[in-house]
Amino acid sequence: MERHPITAILLSCSTCGLVRMADDYGSAHARGNAHVRLSGHPTIKYSQIEAPERIKGALMGAKSL
Repeated sequence: MERHPITAILLSCSTCGLVRMADDYGSAHARGNAHVRLSGHPTIKYSQIEAPERIKGALMGAKSL
């Protein structure tokens, strides 16, 4: 999955209602795998969303360095 500077990945578990956000697919996948292994829940749903302001600001700051 290509990383776009204004998107984030939303993880959600339909079994327990867990909702988490990550700024890239790698960390989202690691969080999802950890949740599935620790909780025993069957699946995690991944969705792309518009990044919150904290991610946008961090990316803008990194580009200016």
